[in-house]
Amino acid sequence: MAGRFYFMNIQVIIPAAGSGKRFGGKKQFLSLWDKPVLLHSLECFEKSSQVTGVIVVTSEDEIDLVQTLIQRSGLKKVHAVIPGGKERQDSVRLGFYQAPLCDMVLVHDAARPFVSLEMIDRLVQGVQEVGAAVVGIPVKDTLKNVAGGLVKETVDRNPLWSIQTPQAIRYDIFKKAVELSQKENFLGTDESMLVEKAGFPVKIVMGSAYNFKITTPEDLAIAEALKGVLCTR
Repeated sequence: MAGRFYFMNIQVIIPAAGSGKRFGGKKQFLSLWDKPVLLHSLECFEKSSQVTGVIVVTSEDEIDLVQTLIQRSGLKKVHAVIPGGKERQDSVRLGFYQAPLCDMVLVHDAARPFVSLEMIDRLVQGVQEVGAAVVGIPVKDTLKNVAGGLVKETVDRNPLWSIQTPQAIRYDIFKKAVELSQKENFLGTDESMLVEKAGFPVKIVMGSAYNFKITTPEDLAIAEALKGVLCTR
């Protein structure tokens, strides 16, 4: 495609050290379409011509399990499986420090199995434009501000988006954002929040309603039901 920009080296960090308290188990290792949830994302990044390497950050007692899954699946781009930290942000930071010097970093939730090649391409374009980009979808539901069980007001949903992963950030910008968050002991809910706090713009690109995070047993049931609908692989 004319004018399309390709980064030379893009590294993906997948934090997969979550305990799955809300789910009642570690959802990244549950079976979805006859393979662990984690493998769906790994296979997509393996196929992407944009991605150079992948780092999986997991709990220390599951490193061998993840390495076995990767070897059995024939994945070549995963070059490191390392132990994570207490919080998700700690795991992402450890993954970032493990990554080789590169042009751009992508961070993706291990329990979000339906990332697509098209999303990755849109993120790369977004980073080219402003230095950082996230995928998301516009909020559709009516939103209420509630206190004490009573509706206080209806919130304007027009400027609001539900944010997903992957989130993509130029290496030098992410380095500054990570270092600032450590210096100020700042804990964000996602990577773009760290970038915002560091004073850099973040572009939003269209994600997908299918790109949901498996958080509850109901989410897993919905994901299983999509087998005949999605053709992302």
